[in-house]
Amino acid sequence: MNTRKQSITVKLVIIVSAILLITNIFLGSFVVHDSKETIKTLISNRMLDISNTAADMIDGDVLEKLKAEDKGTPPYQKINDTLAFFQENIDLRYIYCIKAVEDKKFVFSVDPTIKDPGIFGEPIVYTEALYKASKGIASIDEESYTDKWGSFYSAYSPVFNSEGKVAGIVAVDFDAEWYDAWITRQTKSIFLNSMAAIFIAVVFIIVITSKMRREMRTVIEDLTEIARDVDEITHEIIPNAKDSLKNNYDDIQELGLRVFKVKQSLKQYTGSLREHTETLLKTMFQDCCRIYYINMDTNNGICFLTHNDPNCTLKEGDHFPYHEAITRYAHNFVTEEYREGFLYFTDPENIQKNLIKEKTITYRYLIKRNNQESFERIRFMIVENPKFAVHTVGMGFIDESKGTASR
Repeated sequence: MNTRKQSITVKLVIIVSAILLITNIFLGSFVVHDSKETIKTLISNRMLDISNTAADMIDGDVLEKLKAEDKGTPPYQKINDTLAFFQENIDLRYIYCIKAVEDKKFVFSVDPTIKDPGIFGEPIVYTEALYKASKGIASIDEESYTDKWGSFYSAYSPVFNSEGKVAGIVAVDFDAEWYDAWITRQTKSIFLNSMAAIFIAVVFIIVITSKMRREMRTVIEDLTEIARDVDEITHEIIPNAKDSLKNNYDDIQELGLRVFKVKQSLKQYTGSLREHTETLLKTMFQDCCRIYYINMDTNNGICFLTHNDPNCTLKEGDHFPYHEAITRYAHNFVTEEYREGFLYFTDPENIQKNLIKEKTITYRYLIKRNNQESFERIRFMIVENPKFAVHTVGMGFIDESKGTASR
């Protein structure tokens, strides 16, 4: 039965781990896709910012009237120099002006490129983004295109004349290989970070489940040991009971005697354990005027010994809530400069943490009672052997104004 329960628990752990892993993979994929789209948007906006800025600096009335033979004239040269400024100072491949000659047909206008420029009137590769720009809407290519100069993504911004009509278009080319490589590099970086997060999550799950299995194994071993003890007692009682029913009344008496002996043995063991605890408390707290027994798990305190101390309002054997009582004691008697340290020292979590390392811990502080100040010490001690955590402790108060406790 224990094996079956353990198997079910392991299956549940595996299912939870799988769900967490799948969730991390899904979230990682979503982050990678979303980040890729964000990066593309950022680059596209940068490209459009450049083309829009250049378009705003060009006189649409002048651009509209330019012809091939105007090359070298002051109006032509002014537009050429404006475009050349962007080409020399910004990381782009080409920047130039485009002129619409017919619906969906476009040609080069002004191109400041020194080496192998586009010739005025030479056809331009048609794209949907270019067509939108001719209608007055700044746009950018969703897909790369190829011409005799290479493969590019381009941003297009309309240049308007004084009447508000499109007089021409400014195009900014970015190398498609650079654009795609930059997107890929950023996507790969995000992907690797996501995979690292998933790996850390998997390691965390493995560590947690491993710890759970170890603790479960310990609990099962303890339960098995208890079950073995019960089986031994049952083995002593049940067979004899069966024989007794088959035989006679004398055997029943003998069975009763066996049960009585088992009961007496348990009482002796319990009494011996209680006597050992009492002796330990009295020995370790012999200099204390008030001694208490505290259960850390249930917050239950028991007044163990008072030595007739008038400062103790509890009688021996009285129960009280530990945390509430110690907090009330701190606010009523411990002086302000020691109160915070006293409350921290007597906090159950702090007590359990420190008593794992040492069997006895002590804190000295100043109290004020009946307008008289005096130093007092509080001591905690383990009264059981902790396997995983401290559960029960002894607590004693030492009144330093009296030297040692009065008997």
